[in-house]
Amino acid sequence: MSDSKSQSHAESWMHDFVSRRDDAIRRQQPEAVSELYKYAVALDRKKLWPAAEQVYREAAELATRIVGADAHLTLTILHSLAYLLDSSGKQQEAAQVYEAVLPGMEKLMGKEDPETLDVMNNYACTLDNLDHLNRAEIMHRTTLSRRQKIFGMTGPTLISLNNLSCVLDNKGQYADAEVIYRNALEMVERMAGKNDRRTLTVRNNLGCLLNARGKLDDAEEMHVETLRRRTVAFGEEDPETLQSMNNLAVVFEARGKHDEAESLLGIFLGCRLGLFSQLAILYPILSRDPFAYSRPFVARSLLSYCLAFQSCLANFSNFTSVDWFNILMAFVVSGVVTIFRCMITLRISTF
Repeated sequence: MSDSKSQSHAESWMHDFVSRRDDAIRRQQPEAVSELYKYAVALDRKKLWPAAEQVYREAAELATRIVGADAHLTLTILHSLAYLLDSSGKQQEAAQVYEAVLPGMEKLMGKEDPETLDVMNNYACTLDNLDHLNRAEIMHRTTLSRRQKIFGMTGPTLISLNNLSCVLDNKGQYADAEVIYRNALEMVERMAGKNDRRTLTVRNNLGCLLNARGKLDDAEEMHVETLRRRTVAFGEEDPETLQSMNNLAVVFEARGKHDEAESLLGIFLGCRLGLFSQLAILYPILSRDPFAYSRPFVARSLLSYCLAFQSCLANFSNFTSVDWFNILMAFVVSGVVTIFRCMITLRISTF
């Protein structure tokens, strides 16, 4: 898409946003703020995240002014903002927002209300991302207990089971995490089916845990089956299928099956990515410590960069010439030498 069309697209949403915001300010009514919030949600779903963040912030400010900081509308908007911030890598700010939202929700809706528990669950996930693992574990256990009381062993409860397992995994409590993962897998398979995304997410996490515990035979078996099901259900180029390719490649590498690992990584890198984007992925991998990487670490790192660049390509039409200039500058700053170092790492280092 040309720069003029990208600029026109950006101006279009900005004009729409300003019009909605001004209308909400003029009307000073909760309904107008709700319409602005719905617009932010629409931008969020279209993956226009910087725009969505701006509108969420404006909507939260207006809601605070019109209906009050403790009103349900204000807390709902702030919850959505916090979730977006966490997804955008702004975990510190997200935690601050959650810290303000959770007490408000507990007071307004009650500690066992499903919305309150959604906030608590998401806050705990942010704490996990920040490595505040003890607080995250306590919060996930509380959420799990309350969800089980309200919903039984259904969807929300299974989500809490999986999230608690992730925290225990991150804390190195692998035996406890494995027990919970296996229980969660059995229940979610029974509830949603063997090929449901939630089921395959738990299978993937269990496979990673088994790998961390050194149970490589079991880990390989789990990842092979997860990859097969994801490929059939979602296609080879689905992000979650690519995740399974990466994780299976890591297990292959750990078992000394270098040819199988490199074959999978070749498919992984080739999916919907041209040469330029492959290089774009490789640039930052070694930027922190060029000499500390083995092939398994590179394999794990490639997933996040691959998916991030796919997201970048998916939003191609929303970028202006300034956006592309900043992207190119980031590549230049990374330095050409990192490509060669990464190539050497991928080709010759051993586990």
